[in-house]
Amino acid sequence: RLPHAFGLRHLALTPKETEIVELLGSGAEQADIARRLGITTSTLRSHLTRLRLKFQVQDLRQLRQVIADSRVQRPGL
Repeated sequence: RLPHAFGLRHLALTPKETEIVELLGSGAEQADIARRLGITTSTLRSHLTRLRLKFQVQDLRQLRQVIADSRVQRPGL
């Protein structure tokens, strides 16, 4: 659902990664994401590392930007 909505069909995201991308796209902070998903911040950092590799970005700021740019390309999502 989400990868297509974000124009990111080509990425193979796990269900947890999809949840994290949704929350990042909504502007949630790391501590809030971990709390909402019931995972530790350390586990979240592991997920974020894999997401940065999949999205081919260097840091969280760039990851958020890619997500935001994908939303702009497909408004209303």
